[in-house]
Amino acid sequence: MTTTTTTTTTQAYTPPSSKPWADAPLHLLTTPSFTSPEKAKDPFYNAASHMAVVHNAIIRAYNSIYQQAPHVKPADMGDFLQYCRCWVELVHCHHDGEEHGFFPEVEEKTGEKGLMAGNVEQHAIFHPGMASMKSYIDSCLPSPSSFSAPRLLEIMDSFGVALNTHLTEEIDTLLALSKYPQLDVQAMMDKEGKEVMGAMPKTTVIAFTFRNFDRTAEGGLWKDFPNLPFFIHWWFSLAEMWHESWWRFACCDSQGRPKELYALADK
Repeated sequence: MTTTTTTTTTQAYTPPSSKPWADAPLHLLTTPSFTSPEKAKDPFYNAASHMAVVHNAIIRAYNSIYQQAPHVKPADMGDFLQYCRCWVELVHCHHDGEEHGFFPEVEEKTGEKGLMAGNVEQHAIFHPGMASMKSYIDSCLPSPSSFSAPRLLEIMDSFGVALNTHLTEEIDTLLALSKYPQLDVQAMMDKEGKEVMGAMPKTTVIAFTFRNFDRTAEGGLWKDFPNLPFFIHWWFSLAEMWHESWWRFACCDSQGRPKELYALADK
């Protein structure tokens, strides 16, 4: 389900240099809590904002792949392909959690069967393209020198607009759930988030995700996102070390600060 009653807007981020960064070609989202700070404590605005933060990590990571693919050196192609594969796995885990956890729970607690069907239908539009991307990456991993940037970008172009539209419109869908005050939407999203993060490989997909959180965005409003105990954040920081060479292609450093895209460093 989508609605036009409440809209999100794109946010202008300042790249860390004059070179292309992870804010294009797909547009980033501005969180509802940043747009309407007076509603920051509203559970539906808060939940929608948390979703927008996750969506922005997905978008930045897509953009970081898109921007760097034509410039990856032969010696780095294996690491870059692993980085790309993490993106596909992140989106799969995120949407699988929604379709098997959050969406059915929303429909059960509102008593409205099919309420979230529009979101599932949007997933179905770009999932074939993502499957093609995964298949192509997997075919290149045994022999990274076979990687073709034009072919990867062709696949990404086939679903990028549909993905960006979905990630944008889903924020409005969550805000529209405020007409069902019986929903403890934040608790429901927190539950889904814990289940999804629990299922994600820690040294690959979670590390990948954290390296694409821009903790300086919106004046540092989300610098502590997600709200986890200190020791969990500490453990995740250690997990990043397993595949540090993959994260060279991420758009942020280990502290969540935007950095120059690695493959563009000498361009």
